[in-house]
This record gives sequence, C-alpha cells and structure tokens, in this order.
Amino acid sequence: MSTRTHNRLTKPPLSRNLINHRKGACECQSNAYDVVPPFDLDVDQPARPLALGACAVYVGTCSWADPNFVKEGAFYPRSVRNDPERRLRYYANVFPTVEVDATYHALQPAERAAKWVQWTPEGFIFNAKAFALFTWHETDPRRLPPEIQRLLPPSRAAAESVGADGLPEEVLHAIWGYYAAFIDAFARTGRLGHVLFQFPKGRGYTPELFAHLD
Repeated sequence: MSTRTHNRLTKPPLSRNLINHRKGACECQSNAYDVVPPFDLDVDQPARPLALGACAVYVGTCSWADPNFVKEGAFYPRSVRNDPERRLRYYANVFPTVEVDATYHALQPAERAAKWVQWTPEGFIFNAKAFALFTWHETDPRRLPPEIQRLLPPSRAAAESVGADGLPEEVLHAIWGYYAAFIDAFARTGRLGHVLFQFPKGRGYTPELFAHLD
C-alpha cells in the first residue's frame, strides 16, 4: 500500500498574514499555515474539518473522480488511481467533504450513494449538484435511466436535448423521485450537506424561478 503523505493545514495564529506599514516599512509576515505532521495512506485517519473559532470549516473539491484530477497523477497514488473504492477512501483521508458533480449531468441510482457512504468514514459530507432539468438547463434524454426513458413521448426520446418545459408532468415526477431517492441515501445517514441548484447565467431570483422549483 502506498505511503504517500499529505500535510494537514490548521488555522494560523492571529498575528500572521499581516503587513507592517509603520515607518515606511513593508514587511509582509508569513501567511503560511501551521502544519500537522503528515499521515500515511495506510493509517485509518479520516480527514476532519478545520476549526475556525467556533466554526467547523469543511474544505473539499468539486468531484473526486474528474478525469483530469485522476490522470494528472499529482494527487492520487498509482495504487488507488484506477480503483473507485480505494480512490474515494483515499480522498476521504485528505478532505472531509466533496461536491458530487455527476448528479448534474445524469441521474444517479440510490444504490450508488449508499455504496459511497460505505466507502467513507463517519462524518464525511456529500454535497450534490441538482440535476440539469431542475435548473432550466437541458439534458440528453439518452442519459436518463431506462425506466424513465420509457415514459418519454417518441418525439422527446428522439431529441438531442430536452428541457423540463417540454416534458410531461409524469416524467418530471419520475425524475424528481429518482433524484430524491439518491439524495435520501445521504440524508438518512447524516451525510448530506447541501444540494446546489446552479441556474444559468443571467437567471435572477424571480417568482417564476420558485414556481419552477415548487
């Protein structure tokens, strides 16, 4: 097993990160964080949020399996890079939270969320991006689960992309139910942080927006 190490960061002293302009001096004091001794991958030591006063600050990334993130080789050791379970376990030893970006592009089965919960330590938090159709984006109908594709009208099933406004209510209810089951796998185990609804640029807060979500 790899023994690659990562340094953990902790809150710096209040006296740091200051610039001294007294008497014309321009002394920039170090803004480097205090470093906790590194840990090995084969040590069962899950990442924890940073303590900032009375707050717990969760630091993570948008996706742990982005192709560029995995292939560049600067983060994951070779021994875990191509193994989904070991890769997520490794990530959870460095960061205490992650944003699930895949849920924007395609509906994910609840069984997958349950598996991710099993692969991560207690206290690890998942934040999920809302599915594209929930936020006035379009999606490829071929990426919908088979049981939902069967509900599509032929014209919609053959389209290159569809929006929520072009789908029957029955289909929209099925899509929301599928997504809710995925999210519930995190919520029931205390692992759900936030659901991110990322609307297109230029979409402000309007009554139509909240009616759409309702």
